[in-house]
Amino acid sequence: IGMVNRTQFQSEPSVAFSRGTTFPNWSGSKWARRALADANLGSAVDINLTGNYDPASRNLSVTVLTSFVDYLPPNKNFWISLMVVEDNVSGVGPLYDQRNGYQWASGHFYAGQGDPILNYRHKRVMRDILPDVKGDSLVIPANYNLNTAYSRSFTFVLDSAWDENEISLIGIIFNEEINKDNNGILN
Repeated sequence: IGMVNRTQFQSEPSVAFSRGTTFPNWSGSKWARRALADANLGSAVDINLTGNYDPASRNLSVTVLTSFVDYLPPNKNFWISLMVVEDNVSGVGPLYDQRNGYQWASGHFYAGQGDPILNYRHKRVMRDILPDVKGDSLVIPANYNLNTAYSRSFTFVLDSAWDENEISLIGIIFNEEINKDNNGILN
């Protein structure tokens, strides 16, 4: 199950939907088709990150800079967020063991590796999203101007359990249409 930019697609009962059972032709699944089509649309928003990290204190200061390069239909609210993501996360126990739906799928990379897979190395684990899941709604006005910078700064301390060398930061702009269900991440 996954989401494509937090968008609820027509005919789907919720924002999260199944990737399907098209192995080994994953690219033929509706989840992959929607993700690839969405990625090819481009974005009305440019985003850049700037910042500083102090390894001694593990303090991180990041500014998410955004500007609109194209207009969007009216009646939208915009939120700006910063995702903290870590690669190569592993451990022991139910919080880390990976269920394996491909255990018996002959030819699959994970076939025969057990269910669950112990000591699995997880990629792109979202460790935090700042300021919260939806974001800060006070940065971008509903009547934004094209090519005008809007920014939000975040200062936080990386958790000591996280590997600073495996951390990535992702700035996102989430839009919500007023009185509609066509929400999503713009970039």
